[in-house]
Amino acid sequence: MGRTLINPPGLKELSAYTHIAVGVGQTVVHFAGQVAFNAEGTVVGEGNMREQVIACMKNLKIAMDAVGATWDDIVRRTVYATDLSDPVTIGRAMAEVTGSTQSPPQTMVQVVALAHPALLVEIEATAVIDTPPAR
Repeated sequence: MGRTLINPPGLKELSAYTHIAVGVGQTVVHFAGQVAFNAEGTVVGEGNMREQVIACMKNLKIAMDAVGATWDDIVRRTVYATDLSDPVTIGRAMAEVTGSTQSPPQTMVQVVALAHPALLVEIEATAVIDTPPAR
């Protein structure tokens, strides 16, 4: 179970993410974009990108736990943010939650707005796990 991260020669060496992730497993799990809502539906970290990224990643971890996925099972991540002027803060906040500086292949996209006006970021991911979750 897990993934192998690859940065092939000929592509720019990266510190923020990896070019390729090869998933080793049987089941592909697509996680919906997670935002900075707590369980009650209140926005966490209003106006604070770092706090909202941490909240998104914690929500993603709750979803991952539901199917037995770990951070090492994530093979793709997409970050939608209303402001990408400081991508380092976003990357560091994600690493703070995952405990790793090795990130899967990732795309960051700046958007005009998200589903709620107080939301600054939304993070979605794909994982590959060995065992399908029980139904």
